[in-house]
Amino acid sequence: MTRSILSALLLVLALPVFAQNASDSSTMGTISGTVIDSKTSAPISGASVQLLSRGATGSKSATTNADGAFIFRGLAPGRYGLNASHEGYSSGPRARVFSGSSSNVTVGSGQTIGDVVIRLSPTGVIAGRITNEREQPMPQIFVAIVKRSYHDGELSLSNVRSAFTDEHGEFHIAGVPPGQYCVKATTPRTWPEGSAPSHVYIPVFYPDAIDPTLAQTVSLHPGEELSGINFTLTAVHAVHVKGKVVSAKRASMTGANVTLSQFGSNGYSIDVQTDKDGKFDFAGVPAGSYTLDAQWSADMESGHLLTGRNTISVGDTDLRVPDVIVYPGATVSGRIVVEGDRKISMPRSASLIPVAGSPGAFSDASVAQDGSFAFEDVPQGDYRIRITPVPSGYYIKSESDETAASVVVNHGQPTATEVLLDYGAGQIQGTIYQDTDKQIPAPAARVILLPDSGRQSGSEGYRVATSDRSGRFILQSVPPGDYSVLALEDAERDAFADPDLMRAYKEAAHAVKVETGATVELQLPLTVPVSN
Repeated sequence: MTRSILSALLLVLALPVFAQNASDSSTMGTISGTVIDSKTSAPISGASVQLLSRGATGSKSATTNADGAFIFRGLAPGRYGLNASHEGYSSGPRARVFSGSSSNVTVGSGQTIGDVVIRLSPTGVIAGRITNEREQPMPQIFVAIVKRSYHDGELSLSNVRSAFTDEHGEFHIAGVPPGQYCVKATTPRTWPEGSAPSHVYIPVFYPDAIDPTLAQTVSLHPGEELSGINFTLTAVHAVHVKGKVVSAKRASMTGANVTLSQFGSNGYSIDVQTDKDGKFDFAGVPAGSYTLDAQWSADMESGHLLTGRNTISVGDTDLRVPDVIVYPGATVSGRIVVEGDRKISMPRSASLIPVAGSPGAFSDASVAQDGSFAFEDVPQGDYRIRITPVPSGYYIKSESDETAASVVVNHGQPTATEVLLDYGAGQIQGTIYQDTDKQIPAPAARVILLPDSGRQSGSEGYRVATSDRSGRFILQSVPPGDYSVLALEDAERDAFADPDLMRAYKEAAHAVKVETGATVELQLPLTVPVSN
């Protein structure tokens, strides 16, 4: 398999331009450094290094020599970004570029920066074997190395590398960056037209999970060949699921897109289109609980969709489901209300964010001077509203004591909501250290604020910040209450939504109480997980 070239990205972007002239050459600076293997610390020869600058019309590039060294001369003062790439290497989930103890590369007038080190991690291999319930090898099974991440508090799975099993049921997937992964095996749904099997193989996550939230992760270290990822696919009884898509006036909806899904967007799903009578037929459906989502539009490019959703339970016999009724999108109107009628500068925008597997897309609306806003063509589902920026000293308050207003859209009916801004938000600031003696600052650490149990259940109840080059951080607009603080060296912004990660770290979190309008100062070492 051809191994792809992966990049290591610096966490900062640059502002200066590359143009120069002879008259100001004395102000020009230099950046030089080395690209090394993160596992062996050996220099990497022939690595491609690029110097990046936001707002510049171009970029500079260099190739490392036999000692892994590179140099860029004639640089205007400012902050710069670097990336490096070499076949067989990856930066992993976050950049590994260091200039002394800082993650920033800033060039002053006439300054030479000569201590930049870019660390590239060698990619690895994940290998194993797929068999059926009779312990027979299964060829042509699609195997995907899947990365779990969280976006706005919701689990998201993305394929990193993939391959098909060979005639022995074996797979060997190279070029995988170091990290935590799930491994998923899927049998392609192919059978002769007009026929349908009585038994099917459904997708399985290693070692035996159907629900993606229960999938076991495997750890791949830099340059490692991780073998023995073996698991079994078992054939299960399958049936037909038939039905019809109609409008609110009971008209048949020809050419509607219908999706049958289990475990949301990350799980098992099948797509079909309705025929001229608005009917659909899903073949090869195993027993279980599913969601039926239907979409129809006279002009799919217009974005004006009619949508409908049913929840069904499939058993051991063919199932005829109730008609799926599609409705036009609803108008969700809202207004920001300020506690005590204080005069403030209103937030610029409001965002409508789907939750709990709702089919709608993330959308934005402008906020008027009187605090009003509206979202058009919103499909039925559950949503929350976020406003930005939250005025200094304020926080969003609701009856459920969460930090975002909730909205339920049903059957295309318009709905209205209020977002209450209350005064008295506090803030938490401080310094994160790499050591327990609190002597070495920890730059680029993720600081995660966790609300106490029973409050602020949505992702809006959390706060995330990143420490600067001196380890300093600030968490603003924090509602009064009790919290726990985590400081993680290598975590994504939505790490709080990862239950495995939170279980490992939460017992070691630092407890903090935020009083109304108060500022809390913390000096914390990086959080170390409590051993089980």
